[in-house]
Formats: sequence, structure tokens, C-alpha cells
Amino acid sequence: MKGKIGLQLYSLKEIIDEKSFTEVLKKVKTIGYEGIEGVERDGDPDTVHLFCGKKAQEVRSILDDVGLLMVSNHIGFYDLKKNFDTIVRFHKEIGCNTLVVAGIPGILFKDRNAVRKTVKEMTELSATVSQEGMELALHNCPLNFVSIASYELFAQEAGNALAVQPDAGNARIVGVDPARYYGKLKNRFVSLHIKDGKKGSADMLPLDKGEAGKENENIWNRYKELSTTVGNGDTNIKKFVRMGEKKGISWFIVEEEVTEDPLKTVEDAYAYLASL
Repeated sequence: MKGKIGLQLYSLKEIIDEKSFTEVLKKVKTIGYEGIEGVERDGDPDTVHLFCGKKAQEVRSILDDVGLLMVSNHIGFYDLKKNFDTIVRFHKEIGCNTLVVAGIPGILFKDRNAVRKTVKEMTELSATVSQEGMELALHNCPLNFVSIASYELFAQEAGNALAVQPDAGNARIVGVDPARYYGKLKNRFVSLHIKDGKKGSADMLPLDKGEAGKENENIWNRYKELSTTVGNGDTNIKKFVRMGEKKGISWFIVEEEVTEDPLKTVEDAYAYLASL
């Protein structure tokens, strides 16, 4: 493949903490990854919050020493609105210019009026982020597909006013061919998320079948059950990557949901993606 391969740190949530942070990143670099993407989601206890509580200058120093680039960071929608100045300042200090909203609550996609209101709020937020010399994008979590028509409306209404970060596995798992679906969108792409779904799992997450706006534990448990290691499922990742290359995407970011052996999992994912 032509692009660079990065790693979403959520993939290593079981083994990364304040003490192991540097050593884990060294191993990520040794595997071959060129960059990382952090994560902090609204009220999610199962996450790597702002680099394990480390200060911005320390994070910047570690990344420089290890030789990894800070590609982007996943942040919570409500966190960004509530703590905008703090979040922007932190990311400027660590040299990260791309903020990615990890996902918007499904209730904000429940109907056309909700979608249009969400588009207005997100594009205004994007413009404010742009004034800081940074870029804002939306990563599609499964709940943003509570209605395929709603997501399409969102993409159409947002246009180039808001960048997106398509996720292969999240699209596949709700019955969408990621390469074909995202290939037709006119939005700007900041990067692609490489995730996979178990064979036969396509269209098995019932978010488009009466579950609109119901973010509950059962949905997320089912979602994780349907995920698998990159390259082991039936998501056509090669086709997805080729679509991204045609659109001039530079970064392809691996994210693993279920990781019994985290480092082995991300190593295998890197090898698979690098071979395409």
C-alpha cells in the first residue's frame, strides 16, 4: 500500500497505562507503525484518557524520542464543547493538528431535523477549530448509522465544511460496503480507520432496525462480539484501502476492538495492511 500506517491506542487499552506508556510506544514503533492516534471519549471508563494523564510537554518529548507522529486524537463530542480551550491548547502543545470526534450519540441522528441540527453544530465547531490552525473531523461509530439515510443526509449537508474519518468495520457490520459507500461521498477525508468484522457479521448489528437513539450496553456488547482482528474477517479492506489511495489519503489507522493478545494483534494487523 502507498500510505502510512498508524495505530489507534484504544487497541492497546488492556496493557497501556502511565507506567508502561513509553515502553508500549517503543514496541509500536518497532512493529513498524509510523504514527498513533489517541482517544478520549465522553464518560467512557474503558479508554486511554489523554495519554494516561501525562502532561502535554511529556507526551511531546516521548513521541519525539520514540519517533512516532501524533496523527490525530479521538475526543468526545460533549467534552470538546465543554472544554474547548483546554483541549485545543493541549493538542497544540503535543503537535497534534487533527481532532476527531469519536462518534456522535445516535439520538442526534434519529430523524432529519436532528441530523440538520447536528450538522449545524458540528460545522460551526469545525470552523472554530479551523481558526486555531487545526482540523476537526467526525469518525463514524456504529450509532451514527442508526439510519443509513440519516448518515447520508449528514454527509450531504456537511459537505466540505466538515471532514470525516470513515471506518471500514463500523460500516461493514451494519451492512454497508465501506469502499463503495464512502467512495461516493464528497466530504474531505482526514484518514481511514481500518477495522474488521467477523465473517458473516455484515448487517448483524440492528441499529437500522428500530434501535435509533438507544445507546445501550447490549448494542455495544453485540458490536464487540461481531468485531475481529484486521485481516481475519470478511470486510474488503483491500478495496477500502484502494478507495482511500484514489482519494489521496495519507494515513490508514488500525483500530482493534477485541484484543486477547494486544501487541500480537496489532503486529498481525500491521503485517496484513502493509502487504496490500
